Amino acid sequence: MMRISKDVLARLEDFQRWKASSADPGSFDLFDYVVSTGTPDLFFGFLELLCPELLVYRGNYFIASRFDESLFWVWWEKLLDIRKVQKIINHIDMVTIFQQQNVHDSVAEFAAKCIAEAWSKQFHAEGLVAEAYGEGLYGAHVTLFWREPAEITS
Repeated sequence: MMRISKDVLARLEDFQRWKASSADPGSFDLFDYVVSTGTPDLFFGFLELLCPELLVYRGNYFIASRFDESLFWVWWEKLLDIRKVQKIINHIDMVTIFQQQNVHDSVAEFAAKCIAEAWSKQFHAEGLVAEAYGEGLYGAHVTLFWREPAEITS
């Protein structure tokens, strides 16, 4: 399990503001923040992000909310490699998750790594692995694909 570094914690602006507003800021941590400010909407939204529903298309796994059959065929015709197609269709940009937020590059990169770790653990039995790559808020991404090369089935 990945641990949140002091650098990342220091860059969580909303958490730091909330913590500083306390009479005893040193006694609060992220768990206190979540149970004090969390909403059911955010809880279930992040649950969907960390534990996405998969669908099987032609014998291959895709994140259901990211899949579009016509785009699958566009990428398949260009790449002819199912792992590359999965990487494109299943990718999520950190700027998409954190849009309109002031997010430090190191926080975005760490978030991508955390999502990749969660997905890799969750979908290991299916033969999938997640990968975090890129730098900064606008370059950090996460994606999910076969660990080993696979075939497309009809």
